[in-house]
Amino acid sequence: MSCMAGKRGADADRTYEWEIRNFVSMDGSQVSDPFTADAYFWRLQCYPKPNTHSQSHVSLFLEYPAASVTPTDRLPTATYTLTIVNHKQPALSLSKSCTSTYTREANGWGFREMLPLTDATVAKGFLRADGALVVRVEIKVKDKKRLSDSEVASLAKKCKAASSVTTDLLTLLQDPGPASDLTLTAGGRSIPVHRAILAARCDFFKTMFASGFDDSTSKQVAMPDTDPDALQLLLRFIYGGVLDSCPQALLKPAAELADRLRLTDALVELEDCILNGTGPESIVDDMLWAERRGSSKLSKSLQEAYLKTHVKKVSESALATLAEQNPKLMARLCIISLGRSKP
Repeated sequence: MSCMAGKRGADADRTYEWEIRNFVSMDGSQVSDPFTADAYFWRLQCYPKPNTHSQSHVSLFLEYPAASVTPTDRLPTATYTLTIVNHKQPALSLSKSCTSTYTREANGWGFREMLPLTDATVAKGFLRADGALVVRVEIKVKDKKRLSDSEVASLAKKCKAASSVTTDLLTLLQDPGPASDLTLTAGGRSIPVHRAILAARCDFFKTMFASGFDDSTSKQVAMPDTDPDALQLLLRFIYGGVLDSCPQALLKPAAELADRLRLTDALVELEDCILNGTGPESIVDDMLWAERRGSSKLSKSLQEAYLKTHVKKVSESALATLAEQNPKLMARLCIISLGRSKP
């Protein structure tokens, strides 16, 4: 079994250090113990292993788990630096910084491509001799009324109480035991689940089970053309209302599946992640994908981002792909960029 441990850094008010032991044996996401920094309550999440989409990087996210129980005017805007320590040459430690505003809808921010997995080795120094990956975070909350120690403790207590049912249900998903009465199959993977929970939390499954067709009573339901990692991610949302910080390569399969399962809240959040994570290298593919899906809101937002930020940085090959696959969209973007029409 893997083991994780956290310890405070030198600046006890604003820093935290997290050891992910036995890093090479990890699978899926790992979450740190909750900790307090700059008078707020945080935790770290790491995706350390490649998935079926050949994830090439370690992903790191800083989450504010008390967002749902924090008054809106006290939600933090934080400037933070995430560092993966290099144990051979500390000067080569990899750091990335960002400023993010945490909300009840967006309570996790960070970097999907923090460190190439090929560099996560003892030889290159990013793993300690005992195989541990060490992550350090420094957090500074922007000027606003700070939470007192008693308020932080109260929020932590409320967060724990609010998440107790969630924790129990997610534990049930992870260890279904004899209560499981249904198995979902996707991509060669079998996932034991609970029919009553799926029916109560997801209209797609509720309709399926009430249909009277074979799937309504079968003990095994096949989900063809479904990415198993995307299914696992959305099952966590169904069981616990938790949408984990998602690797970039999994965003679109997860969004497509959320659409199929009619999980509207999850779809909105995943599309926001696609928009926030787009760049010159991906924006053409993102626009084409949104157009194919008929996601007008996301498509419009991506087009605005393209025209405002990325139009001069997109490669010629990407533009050729855009012109070939969606000439109407290409023409529309050209007309707008020439000032002949509004976005």
